[in-house]
Amino acid sequence: MGAKLDVESPEARVEKLKRTREMLGKRRDAFAKTKTYADALEVIRNKLANIDIVSVRCLALGSPSNEFNALYQLAFLVLILDELKIRQVSVYDPAFNDIDVLLFEELGFKIEDKITQKVSKEEDILYYMPHAPVELLEEIITSEKIVVMITNDLRRYIGRWTSQDLYEKHPNVARIGYLTSQIRSEQPSTDDGFEMVASKKKVRKNRRNKLKVVDTNVDYHLDECYFDSCDIAEILGGSDISGEWKDSFSCLAVHVIR
Repeated sequence: MGAKLDVESPEARVEKLKRTREMLGKRRDAFAKTKTYADALEVIRNKLANIDIVSVRCLALGSPSNEFNALYQLAFLVLILDELKIRQVSVYDPAFNDIDVLLFEELGFKIEDKITQKVSKEEDILYYMPHAPVELLEEIITSEKIVVMITNDLRRYIGRWTSQDLYEKHPNVARIGYLTSQIRSEQPSTDDGFEMVASKKKVRKNRRNKLKVVDTNVDYHLDECYFDSCDIAEILGGSDISGEWKDSFSCLAVHVIR
């Protein structure tokens, strides 16, 4: 019987990298054949048809070599890159380990050393941030003035806090939620300053979509932000958790912020 390889040994790392590479390829190929992916791709094509994406920043992915969801999310990113013919990609997450770094290098990705970067305002960058925490989304939207991103559907944060609390904690997330709720609402504001807005929740068995209340009396100081509209389209919703990828893609949406 051969000796057990130490997890820190070069041999063990080579073997783990090989397994991770193979699993990534299998998940990419399997997901590419699904209707779920075809539907998601159609939404992405439609929303980005008039936008010339030159590069991708991938943040908060997690560790593909250690995390089930992160590997599926990476497989989806690889498919998007192939479809959009994008080769300039950077990644950052403190969760990355040596195996992840080697995998990204094989894929031709640049590994960044910090979360925020100086980005060109003359280029449209696609930010890929699946399941990123709202605090990070607020930070990146504010510091880098994002135009296009694939991340959690920001409309889902409406109702988790009061409108005033959401604005005080995460002002740009609140503004985006407010602007999109105005577009989606088909009911006029009532005299009490509140507006009923239809909002999708995660699909759960025997549970209906509910209405949420947006407080139209909150001053969002829209003249102080870099955008005045946001188009959001869900691409992989809660109904997709029945697939073998489980909740890797739940609530993801394309956001175009102008």
